[in-house]
Amino acid sequence: MEKRAFVSELILERLQGYLDNPQITENDKFFEIGADSVIIVRLRQEIEDRCEVDVFIEDFVNGNLISIEDLVSKVVSEMILDKPLPEESSSVFADNDSISI
Repeated sequence: MEKRAFVSELILERLQGYLDNPQITENDKFFEIGADSVIIVRLRQEIEDRCEVDVFIEDFVNGNLISIEDLVSKVVSEMILDKPLPEESSSVFADNDSISI
């Protein structure tokens, strides 16, 4: 799987699950779809665990990351290029479906 597709699927699947909304797309904006600080913290942790990219809460609050596409682009641009993707399975969340904060 290509890195952009992996990151997009990771973020979209997780947000769709958190918000119980399968209609969420990369074009959506976080706070317009109902994401709140708890969801952002959970998503941030998932990205750091799976992609090894630091995402800062301030980027959401300050408006640097407004849309899901903004976040996908940031994560892809900061991923180590030659590092393989995490093990793939039928879902990018197969082994890490429950996260506590």
